[in-house]
Amino acid sequence: TVLTRDPAPSVRGLAGLREATCLEALARPEEAAASYERLIQASRACPSVAQEARLGLARSLLAAGRLDRARALLRELRRDAMLSSIYRSVEELLRDSAR
Repeated sequence: TVLTRDPAPSVRGLAGLREATCLEALARPEEAAASYERLIQASRACPSVAQEARLGLARSLLAAGRLDRARALLRELRRDAMLSSIYRSVEELLRDSAR
């Protein structure tokens, strides 16, 4: 598969994001969270993929009801993403998780 054969970290990262996103869409948040966690560990050389994976992990944790960990991750993302394009998504997820 692309996840194991392609030598380019960005290609492997994008394929991993697609896999995890599909698991989210199938309402399998625990599996999606595990996939995102593996991707975060493997994407050290590709910060944009790691950042998207961290956001996906937060969404998956929220969907799985693991609110404390999700909120902690979202706060961490907010701190790290003040100038990035994901700031609005992080703020929306934090607001929604407080309801």
